[in-house]
Amino acid sequence: MALHARYADVRRNDKRVQVKFLRHDLLWKTDTPLTSPYTGKEIAGLPLRVDGKPLVVGPSILDMMVRSVRPKKALPGRVQAQVPAGAPGAAIWEVRDPRTLWRDPNEPPRPPKEVDDMMRDRIPDHPFKLALAAGGSFLEERDDFILVQKTTTVTLGEVAFKLAIGMEGSLDAAYLWISRIAAQEWTDDLQRAHTLWQHLQAADGALIEDSQIAALRPLSSVSQEVERQILERACGWLGVSDVVSRRKTGRPSRAGDEGKIIAITINAANQLFGKLKKDFLGHAADTDLADIGLIQLIALLGALRTSELDVDADLLEAYLDVMAPDWREQAAASAAGDEQGEAVTPDPYEVLGVAPDAQMDEITKAYRRIMQKVHPDVANFSGWFARVASAAYRTIRQQRGEP
Repeated sequence: MALHARYADVRRNDKRVQVKFLRHDLLWKTDTPLTSPYTGKEIAGLPLRVDGKPLVVGPSILDMMVRSVRPKKALPGRVQAQVPAGAPGAAIWEVRDPRTLWRDPNEPPRPPKEVDDMMRDRIPDHPFKLALAAGGSFLEERDDFILVQKTTTVTLGEVAFKLAIGMEGSLDAAYLWISRIAAQEWTDDLQRAHTLWQHLQAADGALIEDSQIAALRPLSSVSQEVERQILERACGWLGVSDVVSRRKTGRPSRAGDEGKIIAITINAANQLFGKLKKDFLGHAADTDLADIGLIQLIALLGALRTSELDVDADLLEAYLDVMAPDWREQAAASAAGDEQGEAVTPDPYEVLGVAPDAQMDEITKAYRRIMQKVHPDVANFSGWFARVASAAYRTIRQQRGEP
């Protein structure tokens, strides 16, 4: 059911409806002075407080935790022993280096986009990357963070919104119900994020992702989860089963869908899992999508589109929207030359999907195979990936002294 909206006819369901609601967020708190690596400017700590107003600006709890997938040799020494025997690498969570929060001086100044429109003209410009700064009204201090409240929106497809009105009986009641669902989903994700942070602190800032830690990742975009609940309730309201997941009425133990290459499953806790059914683009069959880096997942998406495997591409795009909701923004930031940690300065071997000890001819073949699959006219991210792949190939050749 969580992927139901992804298969809607976009020509008939292209109108989106926005519903405002109040939600909480946790902004990182530190009294340690921070210095910009670009300008040398220093601030006394975070979050920034707006004089005379109950407003604060700074990185959120999710901004301060970075997940990446790395070869075993590239992992910090203190966690290498935790990698399962025979595994080539692992997903790792680390506390973000505060130096990566600062905005490049060439980035246009503007208030953080999370701040309510009515507050924009009252928020001073902040010195951080736009994607790494949140804002809100101060509520209370909580451990390493400050709890804030803000107004935000959830965006729904027109069909889901009309279903909500029909089931609730009025427009106002539908707005209220949707806002309650959205606020609860944000609360649940925030609690999981705080638990993940506590595990990360106990692990001294570097944590290998096992099944327990993976369960703490955000489960889905709020919009997708709201639509899922509306559609799930509508099925029960109408007395019909879910034709997409082909299950009996009621909550499934497992659900999902699959194409020729990609298989997606959703468990009873609404956790999303994906794997490759066949060897594809240098990745072996049965590879867990969670073990493939973001850049390679985008490469897979581009290759699926070029191969006209649209069902697989839709499944993978839905998976990316759930597991890395800002993947398009990260791709756009990379194309603009912005630096945002692992997603922007990737391991060149991960980009090309080869092992660090691979022979040069194998690396060249992988690079050519990728470049044949990705064309700038295919989608709005593929030109970006072609540039990233070319840069990775050049980096490897330079590191190895190749002409």
